[in-house]
Amino acid sequence: MAQFVSDHPGVLKKEILEHHLNAPMVLGVHLDERSIRDLETEEGMGRLRAYLSNQSNLGSAVDDVHQAWSSVDPSDFTRREALLRVTGGLAGVSGDSGLRGQMLKEFDDYHSTAPGIQNQEYAGKALQEYLFHETDEAKKSEELKKRGIPIIHIPPREGAGQ
Repeated sequence: MAQFVSDHPGVLKKEILEHHLNAPMVLGVHLDERSIRDLETEEGMGRLRAYLSNQSNLGSAVDDVHQAWSSVDPSDFTRREALLRVTGGLAGVSGDSGLRGQMLKEFDDYHSTAPGIQNQEYAGKALQEYLFHETDEAKKSEELKKRGIPIIHIPPREGAGQ
């Protein structure tokens, strides 16, 4: 057994995601797989929001995120998803409507049927981020309707919660 382990060190190694050394950073966050996983957790997103809440100029942070979107390769879904999560964190702190607009743009761009760029899973994540951060119910309904996404209202069950 000891010889097998020494010959195959990865077998017992716990999976630890390291930051990709070449990944660009936006607002102190690497645009890589590790950041995606971290920002999927309440703790990770909480750290990002705490960092952003302490910034004196959120307008500059918003500009940085918009600039980052223009420089990420359209087919690099790891970096796009990490940036999507950073955008969501910043949208939650800043309330900037342009950030929510970027989430919708990502949905529109990757939900399309154009060959080579369609990515339904990523598009769904972008739409979910938008829905989570849009606080205006009328605006949310309007955007969904524009995209042909049905809205289903489920009334509360009789006797539920009583």
